[in-house]
Amino acid sequence: MSISFEQVLVDEVWAKELETLAGTDDDPFQSRHQKLCLHVRRQRLPSCLPCLPAKALQKSQASTSGGNVTDGLGRWLQTCGGQLEGASFDGRELRAAQDLEERSLLVAVPEVGQLRYDLIKDPKLLKLFDKLPKASNGGNAPAWQFKQALAVLWHLSRGESSPLHTPLHALPGLAPGVPVPCVGMYFQDELLPELQDEILIKSTLNHRYWWHEVWAKELETLAGTDDDPFQRMQITREMFGWAVAVSLSRCFGLKSVDSHVMTPVIDMLNHSFESNCAIESNSKGICMMTKHKVQKGTPLTLTYGPHSNAQQLLSYGFVTGDNPHNIFSLTFDVALFTEIINQFGGDVPVPLATWQLQALEKLGIDQTSPAPAANELSGPLSDDPSSAATESRLFSPEMMYLKAHGMPPVDPRLLAGLRVMLLAEDERYMLQLTSPDTWGRWGAPLSKLNEVKVLKALSAIITAFYKGFPSTIQEDKRLLAGLQELLSKQTTPISASSPFQPPSNIDCYELALRYRLAMKQSLEKSLINVRARMKDLGA
Repeated sequence: MSISFEQVLVDEVWAKELETLAGTDDDPFQSRHQKLCLHVRRQRLPSCLPCLPAKALQKSQASTSGGNVTDGLGRWLQTCGGQLEGASFDGRELRAAQDLEERSLLVAVPEVGQLRYDLIKDPKLLKLFDKLPKASNGGNAPAWQFKQALAVLWHLSRGESSPLHTPLHALPGLAPGVPVPCVGMYFQDELLPELQDEILIKSTLNHRYWWHEVWAKELETLAGTDDDPFQRMQITREMFGWAVAVSLSRCFGLKSVDSHVMTPVIDMLNHSFESNCAIESNSKGICMMTKHKVQKGTPLTLTYGPHSNAQQLLSYGFVTGDNPHNIFSLTFDVALFTEIINQFGGDVPVPLATWQLQALEKLGIDQTSPAPAANELSGPLSDDPSSAATESRLFSPEMMYLKAHGMPPVDPRLLAGLRVMLLAEDERYMLQLTSPDTWGRWGAPLSKLNEVKVLKALSAIITAFYKGFPSTIQEDKRLLAGLQELLSKQTTPISASSPFQPPSNIDCYELALRYRLAMKQSLEKSLINVRARMKDLGA
């Protein structure tokens, strides 16, 4: 039977602080009986903290009473043999404390200061790892973010006896006033349509499904049993969600240690695709170095990885406005594409000729493959430590892309498929002159006439998808501006008021607006790229 942690907490506070207090110089209760003290303390226990160990609770309450939680991180890092030099905290932001040269060593976190699931040898926790759902990359290893989440909770259950007690309480959701990252799994059903992206919605539901499933199946009734690795700490669903969210958003995957790692201090750096710092592993531990000269006072940043906005939203809880890795994903739907192209004046035959269908088959364009179910373990759930916290596995292999930045701007399979669909009967011999893997090369058309048709078709498809959105770029901008104006008038900031509290619906709504606005702007730039190519061909 699970023991009430509130009862354990009350008993420990009474035994440690109240049992022998009456009548001493420090007695604030005018020598009344200790049981009355216990009664008063029981009535005043914060109801939002029933699950934390007493020592963890004492630290949380102390943190709210004064001082910034980051103040102690530098001291903690030194006590565990690490290093923090040439950088200092400005609130929760790390800045250069002096002019820095290229490859200046700023932070070093030794193994004892790293939060890693592979460093915990508790047999009960390892047994729990084996029960977790497997990663989606075909291996037998459990999905890493669940292992890391359980490692976070394992350390939390140890209270001050954990060497990571100090950095744990600097994490979002435990640090006072710092909300949990607004990762995709926190989006409520009523807000999901605001994303205006069915593929991302499915991935979001998938993440939420596995958060709830793992908790209900493995953690809900675990406290106090013989298999409990958390010292009778009751793991609530909200608490487990918090651990998954901070694991997703703050871990680095490093081949050098063959694991995903949460590195205190380093994991507080914000993301930038033009970052001034990088991390590496050496004899000192996991280190953060400058990539080039950095002026004093400059915010220090890292690149989390070449992730699209959809991946950033799912795993980190933010999006980047002009993301160079942003893509618009779609499936190759012959019937839909034929309808769109012909509505815009194209001449795709209905049905396609046998030779065209055979050519599409050679390209691996399969019209019978169903989309992944919402509860299928897909998306960025990889155990590959060579990547950061999220993988490019957000979409199924059937997905194709359009992108605003970089080459090629059109998925080669998409381009090849359209070239086949729009190839005239008397041009079919061109397919015999080249192999299928060359049919989709950007800038290498089968013929000029065919390429002009393909670019017009792409323009029609992009336009049709854009018009299919419930709102326009201009409308999204107005909604976002209105929301920001409303939030600026709030006298009380909307932030976490209790540990592990999920992000607010307003935070999720604002993120959804930013996501869909950036997606449409990316699609608009793709259209500009296609029309620029048409102009190059004289069309």
